Amino acid sequence: MRLFADVGVNVLLVALLAQVCFSMPRPDPDCQRFRGMASAAHQLQQVSIKLLRAMRAELGPVEMDDYRLEHLPAMNFSIDHLCTLTLNESLYELYCGSSLFKLSVDWLDSARAAGRQSLLNQTSVHVTRLVGMTGDALKRLQQEVPPPPAPSLPVVLHSFNVLHYSFEVAARLKLYCDWSKRLLLRVMQLSRCTSALPHLRNLAC
Repeated sequence: MRLFADVGVNVLLVALLAQVCFSMPRPDPDCQRFRGMASAAHQLQQVSIKLLRAMRAELGPVEMDDYRLEHLPAMNFSIDHLCTLTLNESLYELYCGSSLFKLSVDWLDSARAAGRQSLLNQTSVHVTRLVGMTGDALKRLQQEVPPPPAPSLPVVLHSFNVLHYSFEVAARLKLYCDWSKRLLLRVMQLSRCTSALPHLRNLAC
């Protein structure tokens, strides 16, 4: 009888443990995906900072207005603007902007920017990852993924031009990553994700 009693207790304990496990809140896959995108944007920003430092060391003081790449995305940092965006609009803007930077980085990489291929390759890997993750998120929302952008890029004639273009892309990419992280914080708010990442700033909407 003691054996049957022990077995009964063990079965009861297993049943209680299973009930506790099933009642515990499970991580939301969308929230995990958005946190992964925020982490990818943060890693991309770190690489862009390295590229920017390399360009500063090569060029010295540079005026941003001297070389303006008009195809790069505009960024509105105002809280009022970010708080009006829907989930679909936020992901759409992130996808289009990241795609433009991917195109720009690959263009500079193909131009062989004065021995900076290693940093450009790293940048391309990270921005490609962000584009892919954002595209997958749009598909999960049953949204149409925009076609790849096809802007008119400048004709690079000299390596010095490539350096200037690399500087501008790196500087604006660094800023874009900061904007992207704020945008992703808005995405997580809309998705009711309970916890953000340490490198994401507060966004009071």
